[in-house]
Amino acid sequence: MKIWVHLNGQQQGPYEFDDLKNLPITPQTPVWYDGLMQWTVAGVAPATAVLFQQQPQPNQPQQPNPANQPNLANSANQPQQPQQPQQPQQQPNPAQWQQFQQFQQWQQWQAGQPQWQSAPKRPATFIVWNALVLIFFCSLFGLIGLICGIISSSRYDAGDYQGAKSMSTAAAWFLVIGIALCFITIPLGILLALACAPF
Repeated sequence: MKIWVHLNGQQQGPYEFDDLKNLPITPQTPVWYDGLMQWTVAGVAPATAVLFQQQPQPNQPQQPNPANQPNLANSANQPQQPQQPQQPQQQPNPAQWQQFQQFQQWQQWQAGQPQWQSAPKRPATFIVWNALVLIFFCSLFGLIGLICGIISSSRYDAGDYQGAKSMSTAAAWFLVIGIALCFITIPLGILLALACAPF
């Protein structure tokens, strides 16, 4: 399962589930993976909530309270009063209470966050075209456009969609400039060769 996380003010990932154990994520860290409709805090998302579940601790035996022990010396001379039945006190489940608090924190965070949108389409990298310009025309612009296309692909994989789009635009411009210069310099070279050739 591929999981994206939101750390240090930016989106990171995708990560495998085992990789999350080495990241400084908390129950309030926003995460997203395939199957969630929107970003959810790690403590609430089912796939990541198991990272923060505490192991149940065995119940410790209660120590007898001396104040609750009957006074045997005085009880012999006093008539016994009927004991009133005690109402059982319901204690909240710590795991449920922690999950409820995490859900409230997630609701507060979600109220100020935009709704998650699907990843945009991968922009064109023009790697093949720039490589052809570099090979056949030995153009420096083809080399620069090839590097921009590779950077665009790596930024898209890292989740930097805006950076990937910018580098894709740069690769397209270097491709156009490289092809235009080739069409200008090649005819000029032919004309110079014909002009310098002896008749």
